[in-house]
Amino acid sequence: MKYFLLAIASFFSFEVFSQSLEGDRLALVALYNATNGANWWSNTGWVVPGLPGDNPCGWYGVTCTSGRVTELDLSNNSISGYLPAEIGGLSELKSLKTKFDQDIAIPDGLLGGAIPAQLGNLTKLEHLDLSGNHFTGSIPSSIGNLFQLSYLDLRFIAIDSGFDPYGKLIGSIPSEFGNLVNLKHLDLSSQNLSGNIPPELGNLGNLEFLDLANNNFSGNIPSSFGSLSKLTVLDIRYDGWLRETEFGKLGGTIPNLSGMPVSANVNISNNSFTFAGIEANISRLDYYSNQALLPMQGVFPLSTSGSSGPGGVLFVEAGGTVANNTYKWYRNNSLIETNVGDKFFNAEIWGFGIYKVVVTNSIATGLTLTSATYNVTALPVTLVYFQGKQDTGKNHLTWKTTSETNNAGFEIEKSADARTFEKIGFVDGNGDTEEDRIYHFTDLQPHRITYYRLKQLDRAADRYNGEFEYSKIIMVKQAAVEISIYPNPAQNQLTISGLRNCEYVSIFSQNGILVSKQFTDAKGNVEMESLTNGIYTIKIGDKIKKIVIQR
Repeated sequence: MKYFLLAIASFFSFEVFSQSLEGDRLALVALYNATNGANWWSNTGWVVPGLPGDNPCGWYGVTCTSGRVTELDLSNNSISGYLPAEIGGLSELKSLKTKFDQDIAIPDGLLGGAIPAQLGNLTKLEHLDLSGNHFTGSIPSSIGNLFQLSYLDLRFIAIDSGFDPYGKLIGSIPSEFGNLVNLKHLDLSSQNLSGNIPPELGNLGNLEFLDLANNNFSGNIPSSFGSLSKLTVLDIRYDGWLRETEFGKLGGTIPNLSGMPVSANVNISNNSFTFAGIEANISRLDYYSNQALLPMQGVFPLSTSGSSGPGGVLFVEAGGTVANNTYKWYRNNSLIETNVGDKFFNAEIWGFGIYKVVVTNSIATGLTLTSATYNVTALPVTLVYFQGKQDTGKNHLTWKTTSETNNAGFEIEKSADARTFEKIGFVDGNGDTEEDRIYHFTDLQPHRITYYRLKQLDRAADRYNGEFEYSKIIMVKQAAVEISIYPNPAQNQLTISGLRNCEYVSIFSQNGILVSKQFTDAKGNVEMESLTNGIYTIKIGDKIKKIVIQR
């Protein structure tokens, strides 16, 4: 009886083992069929469709341990088609490689389609390399389930000039990647990923290599990156020559990166950064050149219809410590003035022309910032005044002209910060007239403090001809309204009550450094997830309050 029971137990174990290996075989057969296996460069040993019980161990690229498939390497094997959902059945798999990085043209020899969400079932996976293929769609968030993963490579590799220079993965990086706490190598470069870089990547304390270069990210570098103490490479540069635009959209103040090793190679080139944060992190930044053009702004009237020239001031926000900045002003491409520690420039002295400024910093010597040009010309409209008056929940704007030439009309623009303006209306002009004209416009959704300017449009043959000029900027302040900010202390979100509309909010650290600027949502909420614990100052218009972040 004893030997009979042992025989039954042995048979049962054999059946379970066989069924598990059989499941692996069926997953491999599905992979073979989905990836044009008959035309692989090598398919030695693969028996497809085969029979139940066939042993896949030893098939080309397949490695088994204790009777289960644990490694699958089909790198540079001219596999095409797509990864089937069945691949998620290889439950003992520790390494999966389908990369293609050989410099040889094979128009149909690459994987495509979506990366299957079923990869998230491979919870024993330690190495995943799908690089160099033509996957589309977004990165499945289920990859965040692969807690044992130490190596993840989804980069696109341009093989030769006959191929697209970048990949087709879109969407954002899943925040679930912050669960991959064993990850040492992460490469998502040269795809079409966008949105903000998730702060959860700062949870990856074992990360040594992080390459996010040549995507379409926007927003800031997460402050959590400063805690990546094992990094040897951080690459978020933007290769503009491969793209439709020359510079990437990553910008804002660079956070404190002092937690990174000084020896780490950090590249943030070809984005939209200024000197803000570069000075403090200069020992951590290896490459930071070639940033986007600075927008130039005017803070007083910059055009008149007379012959005496314009009056007013131009300036740019180059970031950094202003005292460390040198501003070289050009008019019609000729250097006319050099200022140290003074970002404002008096245009009245120099008259009409096309202006730009070049800014350098005595600490961040590897970066030279150049502004967009600003054309100061005579207005075809004599604007006598432009003024605003607040009413309950609305602002009334009035302006007067004494003469107009080819005046198509006025676009009314408003802003919450006197920097970023949006069009809110249009008022027809009177074409050609020497008579006084008074215009009116009412803003029914003002901010607590609202900045306005007029964009006067020219016309030719009764049509707008593309020429325009701006008026001075005026400010209108609504009557004081009591606002409340809660909770305090806060964790990941603040709510601001008492606002009539979405309001522009600036958040400053204890050192007075601007760490975030954003609009509230429709409910008055402000996101705080990217900020570390500490005391912060919240500024809404002229209202200032202290809050504490404590998690």
